[in-house]
Amino acid sequence: MVEAILGHERNIAFLQRAVAGGRVAHAYLFYGPGGVGKATVARMLAAALLCPQVAAGKPCGACDDCRLFARGQHPDWYQVDPTGATIRIEQVRRLQQILLRRPLRGRYRVCLMTNAEAMSTEAANCLLKTLEEPPAATVFILTSDRWHDLPPTVVSRCQRLRFDPLPPETVASWLVQRHGVEEQRARLVAYLACGSPGRALVLAGNPDLEEVRRRVMETVAELPAMGIGALLRRAADLAEGGRDAVDYVLGILLWWYRDLVVWHLTRQEAYLRNRDCMAQLQDRELGTAGLLASLVAVMEARRQLLAYASPRLVMEVLLLRLAEVIPTDGATGSGGAL
Repeated sequence: MVEAILGHERNIAFLQRAVAGGRVAHAYLFYGPGGVGKATVARMLAAALLCPQVAAGKPCGACDDCRLFARGQHPDWYQVDPTGATIRIEQVRRLQQILLRRPLRGRYRVCLMTNAEAMSTEAANCLLKTLEEPPAATVFILTSDRWHDLPPTVVSRCQRLRFDPLPPETVASWLVQRHGVEEQRARLVAYLACGSPGRALVLAGNPDLEEVRRRVMETVAELPAMGIGALLRRAADLAEGGRDAVDYVLGILLWWYRDLVVWHLTRQEAYLRNRDCMAQLQDRELGTAGLLASLVAVMEARRQLLAYASPRLVMEVLLLRLAEVIPTDGATGSGGAL
């Protein structure tokens, strides 16, 4: 199980030492971007805590407890996920009632709460009482893509481990070797996913990958000539697939503008991610200030999307900002058009 986890070696080693030395915290907060492996490592920790034959902090993978856990049937393992967009107070209260009893099979009970930032205020306050006076032999693991949205009082009761995006090269190699993705496609989706294996795997299976990329690049090229009506219609079209679709569009734009900046400054093809689009990259001279403003606008749009702003609104505002930095006469110097 441990060997199958991609990256995060330092966090894994830290947790294994904690299990082996009997120094397990009563609550952990695993935070970082979505899809980088937080929940996978949480399950590894849970398996180790529930395994009676754990060695060097690693579950044996062969005992009855490990098999029960692998099937999601271990009686001392609990998982709380958002109901819709929220973790409700009723879910936390139900968990508290369950935790009144002692572990049924081993030394610990383990509870994983995914997307903990989705807790309602009432649910967070209810959980806080449990974290302040944790039940014996119970370990909580909270995962969060946006831990700053959690109440500071909850965060302060947890031992925090940061999970960073993985190097895109690592993700691309994993896609090729583990999932049989074609090498060029694997490199593309690894960069578009910004180091998230989970997102990269979803993108790799998207049959419309290249078509959406083509439409995004056409949109940027056409922005100088677009009126406000056409711009808003194009934003609605790109946002039609909801949050995931807009996240994909923003990934394309992020790396596109990054490449434009790098090409403008270096003229070195080896540094580029969109090497198959050299004709568009070389199409015209562009000003560094405008390119950087465009890049910042895309990054801000991603931040807003992560904060659960309306995907369509995020797309509309972004296209308006990108159009604003492009010279209306198409002249060289400050714009971000292709």
